[in-house]
Amino acid sequence: MAVYAGIDEAGYGPLLGPLVVGCAAFVSETPEALFWKRLADIVRPQADGWDGLVVQDSKELFSRKQGLTRLEEGCLAFVACGRQRSPRSLRELLDLLRAPSLGTDCPWYDDTARLTLPVSADLDHLNELHHRLASALGSAGTRIAFLRASPVFSPALNQQFTTGTLKSDIVFRQVVAHLRSLLSATDGDIYLTCDKLGGRNFYAALLQQSLGGWVRPLYESHKRSDYAFELDGRNVRISFVKNGERASPTVALASMLSKYVRELFMTLINRYWCTRVEGLRPTAGYVQDGRRFIRNISRHPDYAKYEPLLVRLK
Repeated sequence: MAVYAGIDEAGYGPLLGPLVVGCAAFVSETPEALFWKRLADIVRPQADGWDGLVVQDSKELFSRKQGLTRLEEGCLAFVACGRQRSPRSLRELLDLLRAPSLGTDCPWYDDTARLTLPVSADLDHLNELHHRLASALGSAGTRIAFLRASPVFSPALNQQFTTGTLKSDIVFRQVVAHLRSLLSATDGDIYLTCDKLGGRNFYAALLQQSLGGWVRPLYESHKRSDYAFELDGRNVRISFVKNGERASPTVALASMLSKYVRELFMTLINRYWCTRVEGLRPTAGYVQDGRRFIRNISRHPDYAKYEPLLVRLK
């Protein structure tokens, strides 16, 4: 049995809200591509005309126009299978995904326990999807080994930016943290696929510095970079792939977890400020609309003291 894992992020470019790095991992008796084929009765990569689960790049699965339903169904069904219970609030979801403590003084994040789930999906249909997925995973000789989502909030991001740390380096640190957690939570050889970190093509030095030991480059190009090494007595192969969420459903699921958690935190930000500033329209947090949102809330008397906790420097 080998471990097949994927890592991806959401929120790399926005002005508001957290950067979230997610990881999904499966233990299977068959290679990754084959076990996903065996799940085709319940999981497919396209939503059109399909009432089952969809696992695809979260940027294609979710938009303000499409709504949250498809993204939420996929995330909550897999979480329910992996953790043996379905979360009923954002707080429970963060606990199941082993997200680190918020550790912020941001009052807009105080309501994680009161943000009930599901937000958009039908609960009965979601339960049906969960049970179908559990049955399909069993038939495929596959189990969910590891689901994580680690948010990095604006105060922590800004602190690192002021020391000259790049966003790609912040994401890489989360990749290393997920890999170490994966080693603790699983057995067997690990095959890990990550979306590329910015425009970087060479990762051997970073991996050696972060993990120790000798890292052997197998292939390095602008499309993908592959490495092999031994860590804690385990064989690890890690690949950084351009548009990895399109190449690997496991990476796509990691991107979905990241995006879903980020959207729930954006819901809290919008709830907080929209109840305090009359006529304020919600934001997704990206730069242009984020600036509009900031202009509108800047007249609130609390804005000045909260600006360093809310707005990213980069």
